[in-house]
Amino acid sequence: MPFEKIQSGDETIVPRSKELVDAETIEELIEKLPSEHEDKWRRVIAGRRIEDQITILQEGIKKRAESLKGRPYQSENLRIIQEVPHELLERMQDIEAYSEEIDRGSNGRIIRCLTQDPARPAVVYKVLLHPPIAPQNLLLAEAGYQADLHALSMKHPELRVRVPKPYFFVSRLGIDAMAQEEVTSCVSVKNIIDQDIPIPETLDIDRIFHFLAKFIERMHEAGFYHRDLREGNVMVSLDPSLPEEEPLAFIIDMGYCTQAWSEEGAYRNLDSPRDNVILHKVREMLKRRQQIQRDRV
Repeated sequence: MPFEKIQSGDETIVPRSKELVDAETIEELIEKLPSEHEDKWRRVIAGRRIEDQITILQEGIKKRAESLKGRPYQSENLRIIQEVPHELLERMQDIEAYSEEIDRGSNGRIIRCLTQDPARPAVVYKVLLHPPIAPQNLLLAEAGYQADLHALSMKHPELRVRVPKPYFFVSRLGIDAMAQEEVTSCVSVKNIIDQDIPIPETLDIDRIFHFLAKFIERMHEAGFYHRDLREGNVMVSLDPSLPEEEPLAFIIDMGYCTQAWSEEGAYRNLDSPRDNVILHKVREMLKRRQQIQRDRV
C-alpha cells in the first residue's frame, strides 16, 4: 500500500514538534489516573479545545485546594480531575503556546504547529475527538485511503485536483493522529459560505467543478468512493488567474472513504447519496453564494 512507503520514506522530513512530544507526556499522565477518572476525562473533557481544557484544569486545581480546607465541591469536571497532577496543566499550556486548532469537524480536529521549520513542508495534525463508529473509518485506514488518493492525484496532474499528502500515522497510548500536508492555496466551500469570504466575480466555478467531477470519475474507475463530499470536504482556489500547473481544488477527509468495484458495493447498507450528486449540490451552494455577493454590489 502506498501509505507504507510514504510512512517509511518521508517521516524524516517532518519536524517532530514540541506539541507532539507534549501530547505523549500528557497521555502518560492521564494513563496514571484511576480508570474511572481516565474514562471520564476522555469522554467529557479531552475533546474540547486546548484552551478550554486548560481553564477546566486551572479552575479544578483551585477548587481542589479549597476542598482541602473543608469547602465542599459539586462540579462534575472537578470530580474527574481531582487526581490530575499539576504537571498535566503545565504540559497543556505548552501545547497551547506552540499550536492552534484551525478547524474542527463532527469527529475530528486539525491542529497546526506554530514552530515549524520554513525549509520543511507545512504540517498539520488530524486527531479524532471520539472513537469512530461504523461506517466511519479508523484513522489508520483513513490515512491509507488518503495516501492512495494522493498518489492518484499526483499521477493525474492534468485533472488539477489534489488530495493532501499524509506524512505519517502515529498511535500513542490510545490516541491516534495523522500528520499531513497543510493546504494553504485553497479554502473549503463551507468556510467560504460561513465566513462570507469574497468570491471573485471572474472565478469560473463551473470550470473548477468540471475538473472535480473528472477527478471523482477517475477515483471511481480506480475503485475509490469518498462518500462524504459535502461542502466542508471540498476546497477550492479563489484565484481566477491560477497558473495551469497549480491545482484548482483539493478533496479532504477520507473518514468515510471505501474501495469497491461498483457503486452498489460502495454504498451497500448506507443511506448516502452518490459522490457526484453531493458534488453537484456543493457546486450550486458556491454559485449561489457568488450570486448573492454580486447582488450586493
